[in-house]
Amino acid sequence: MTTPRTARFVSFALSLIMTLTIFSSVTSLSSPEHAGQLLVRVNSETPRV
Repeated sequence: MTTPRTARFVSFALSLIMTLTIFSSVTSLSSPEHAGQLLVRVNSETPRV
């Protein structure tokens, strides 16, 4: 491989890894278990009027 081709390949590989990492973290944050914990925390901290 030539140097520009290698740089493009490495750039593509890093962008793919970053995209998959972001997608998996967003998916884990939107899971029902995690969302339920957040809702319980928000409900327990809000004062009742």
